[in-house]
Amino acid sequence: MAKDKNADKRHEYNLSILYTEQAYDELQAETQQLNTSFDELEQNLTRSFQVLQALEDEEATLSGRTSSFSEVSARKQFVMKGIQNQKEELNSDYNKSKQILEDRREQLQKERDTLSWD
Repeated sequence: MAKDKNADKRHEYNLSILYTEQAYDELQAETQQLNTSFDELEQNLTRSFQVLQALEDEEATLSGRTSSFSEVSARKQFVMKGIQNQKEELNSDYNKSKQILEDRREQLQKERDTLSWD
């Protein structure tokens, strides 16, 4: 029985495809971990800002002034907006990287599929 002349090349393509898929899976896991970390950070900051707001409200009550839109609220909005922007930017970068890997995998598969089965 004759040996497939392209078996070694096909094997190399299969390994490259496998490594590309593994890199994609790692990026996907990193993306999920990143989003989880951002969510936890937002929750922690929200709790901290609530404590600060309560302290500010208590101080306003004790000093006899009324509390309107506070500096704490403004800071909270500023920080949360910054976090949201960073989260969106990082997710966009991860998605671009994943698309590059997906394109690479598809290209490797096309190249592998063009090999003859001699």
